[in-house]
Amino acid sequence: MTFHPTARYHAYRFAMKDKLPKTTMKKSPITYEIKVEGLVDDRWSEWFGGVTITHIDNTETLLTGELLDQAALHGVLERIRDLGLTLVSVRRLDGQEVLRKTKD
Repeated sequence: MTFHPTARYHAYRFAMKDKLPKTTMKKSPITYEIKVEGLVDDRWSEWFGGVTITHIDNTETLLTGELLDQAALHGVLERIRDLGLTLVSVRRLDGQEVLRKTKD
């Protein structure tokens, strides 16, 4: 009898549920700074999940905002791809960098 890989995975998770580590931390948003080539109009902010859009030297755009998890980050990256934009960098900001940015 052959099981579908997903069924095997769920059976494994069920059997190991008491042996696997449990995370007790609540997920809190993570601030990311995503740089792309070209200029993205501010109107796209909501479509990108409410990020702040900043232009750098009229050649690049910086998208900065809080994303709940990796799935949300990948969603923004997919939208960048869908618009045909060239990704320059993705940076996760720590708490001190976020505080400095909000003061600026």
